[in-house]
Amino acid sequence: MERIKTGKEKQYAYKVEYSRYKKALSNEFYLEGLVIGYAIIEDRLISFLHYCGIVTRNKDNLVINKPIYPYIRVLLNKTECHSIKVKDIRVKMDIIEAILKLDKESAKRIENETQLIIDNSNIGKKRKRRFLKGYMNDLYEIKTTLDCKHIIDLFSTNLESWRNNRNQLIHALLNNKVDSVSEVKKEIAEQGYSLSREIDNNLVKPIKKKVAIRKKYNIQ
Repeated sequence: MERIKTGKEKQYAYKVEYSRYKKALSNEFYLEGLVIGYAIIEDRLISFLHYCGIVTRNKDNLVINKPIYPYIRVLLNKTECHSIKVKDIRVKMDIIEAILKLDKESAKRIENETQLIIDNSNIGKKRKRRFLKGYMNDLYEIKTTLDCKHIIDLFSTNLESWRNNRNQLIHALLNNKVDSVSEVKKEIAEQGYSLSREIDNNLVKPIKKKVAIRKKYNIQ
């Protein structure tokens, strides 16, 4: 498949998929709606992390940028040897929630701890890891443009519940009575549509044109 290369192509893809989502709901193709909804929600979480300079898509592989990895490990209280599987939607949610819960003192502490880790790891190395001075403070500043409490509540209740229900439905589709499954499919598909809109409007759009972390720290 040919990948999207421009913002215009991305915008067109969203327009098309949201149109298909609406059509799926109106024609009771709820499983198709669920697939589209899940894809849109996950993409919106990735977009937020992208604007924060945290992730990059390397072809079909989503990765945490190397200069940012030490900061995210400290942010999530993980050790140096811990691998953070950012492909997992729950991990994306954990990183975003941790950012939204940051206070100024915590941002400063995380930056200081990260500097020590990077300094120690650079001992004897010819190619040294970059320390991005001020990165955590800029990450903290992002949350000042958002309604953090609303988004955290949305994650911990609506999105987490929807994700679990969606997974249960998919994995047990043929183990439940058809009538009860039909009702659940409709409910989850409709919830997914509302959630995708709310996440985009409350998490991504407010920072889309205001945040320039990638450019400031030359994150590719």
